[in-house]
Amino acid sequence: MSENKIWLVAGLGNPEPRYELTRHNAGFKTLDFMAQEAGESFRDSMLSSVARICTEKGEKIFLDKPLTYMNSSGASVEFLLSYYDIDPSRLIVVHDDMDLEVGRVKVKLGGSAAGHNGIKSIDSRLGTPSYYRVRIGIGRPKRPGGTISWVLGRFSPEEREKMEAGERKAVEAVSSIINEGLSKTQEKFNAR
Repeated sequence: MSENKIWLVAGLGNPEPRYELTRHNAGFKTLDFMAQEAGESFRDSMLSSVARICTEKGEKIFLDKPLTYMNSSGASVEFLLSYYDIDPSRLIVVHDDMDLEVGRVKVKLGGSAAGHNGIKSIDSRLGTPSYYRVRIGIGRPKRPGGTISWVLGRFSPEEREKMEAGERKAVEAVSSIINEGLSKTQEKFNAR
């Protein structure tokens, strides 16, 4: 296990402008808010768009928006963990979740991918599902079988407002995991 005190926060999404405001890009939008609050900007590399934040306590947080597309997110995450010698126990993945209503935020450690291809990719590349997850609800499609068009679709104006509030809550959840730990974060965000 690495002694490195760096955190990696990976926000899942798809890199092209046409995907920017889709449901599947909740992780990217959350990291955009985090970088904006810290006055940082993203720089593209081969696999990722990365920003670095230094906290008041002097800890470093790397924000990773994989440029590998959702279904191959694990390549970017695995590379950055290895490159910066970060243990997966200091990885937080922010992603959309169809099992939660629009804008709802929940936090967990490990667990199943629940059909999410970005999470499946990370689990496969890391060989473990044991990392923090900040899940942001995008709701379910009304008609069965419309999953792909749903996650790649855009929010209604009312949903977009709820979603932005959820993405900002997700920023708070990431900060809470880092500063207060999982238990206190779950008390704050998982309770109704």
